[in-house]
Amino acid sequence: MIGAVAINTVNDFLLKLGFEEIEGYVRFKKLFLKSEDQALKIKLFQEKNQILREVNLAIEKLWYATRVDEIHFK
Repeated sequence: MIGAVAINTVNDFLLKLGFEEIEGYVRFKKLFLKSEDQALKIKLFQEKNQILREVNLAIEKLWYATRVDEIHFK
């Protein structure tokens, strides 16, 4: 459930910026994102703190205590 919330939040963030959706998953408090688009990876890295903040807020709204601490790109 946490993975779905995190990926949906990231995809909503990307749609606001005009990028396509991305695939990924959450494991051990880390968000793993997969994309072949290098420009997308760069933009995600630049906005990493904002993405983490939005993902953690979305998770907290569902009353989960888990927090995502890091983002890894594949």
